[in-house]
Amino acid sequence: MSGQRILIDPVFGNANPLDFPLIAPRFQEAPIQLQNLPKLDAVLLTHDHYDHLEADTIRYLADKVDRFITPLGVGARLQSWGVPVEKINELGWGDSSMLGEIKLTAETAQHYTSRWTTDRNKTLWASFVLEANGQRIFWSGDTSYGKHLAEIGQKYGGFDLAFVEIDAANAGWPKTHMFSEQAVQAAQDLNAKRMLPIHWGVFSLGRNPWYQSIDTSVKTAAEKGVILDVPKMGEKYQPEHFQNNQWWQAPELRR
Repeated sequence: MSGQRILIDPVFGNANPLDFPLIAPRFQEAPIQLQNLPKLDAVLLTHDHYDHLEADTIRYLADKVDRFITPLGVGARLQSWGVPVEKINELGWGDSSMLGEIKLTAETAQHYTSRWTTDRNKTLWASFVLEANGQRIFWSGDTSYGKHLAEIGQKYGGFDLAFVEIDAANAGWPKTHMFSEQAVQAAQDLNAKRMLPIHWGVFSLGRNPWYQSIDTSVKTAAEKGVILDVPKMGEKYQPEHFQNNQWWQAPELRR
């Protein structure tokens, strides 16, 4: 965006503290190897859960990236992994920071944080708004559905594109994630011109088939008239030229 390359919530390994393959296993390989990443202008982190923040990735990037933008409290973790304090930019809800021409603002979300059993909610979680040259992008991070989404939409006057999480919801966790139908409603609440689903198709975080959330999201978006773009992992995405090809419906991917 505006000439800046931002990597958001990078995880190149598994998403659990013990690196045990049966806990939140990864079933989609990253489309690029960590050592092959291009020059990055910033790393943006939404919170400290293992499927969003990986120690080995941060250690590798610590001396290669000049800016690490995080919610409050996450900076201490980054420092312990080798990121110099002067590279860390912590934001509370409503706080903003400039990256070139981009204004990044941490916004509200309904979630929680922890890396272990003794540190629950010791750090903040956030969604993010990116604004530059008259364009606005929303990144949901992890959040459940709530009135905060419509409030954000009203505050910013809508978005050109909303990246919204669609997976890992569970009736027993009502304040942590959105069901697919809620995610589409969130895009409407945000007054987004287009929606791109995130937080699905990489880790096994629930009991349902990995493709259930995208099937439901596509169906719901069609019913509600929401433009939903679903690029394949690693595919270059240009909203004005994008065409869905239903790649996730391939039989070999649904075994």
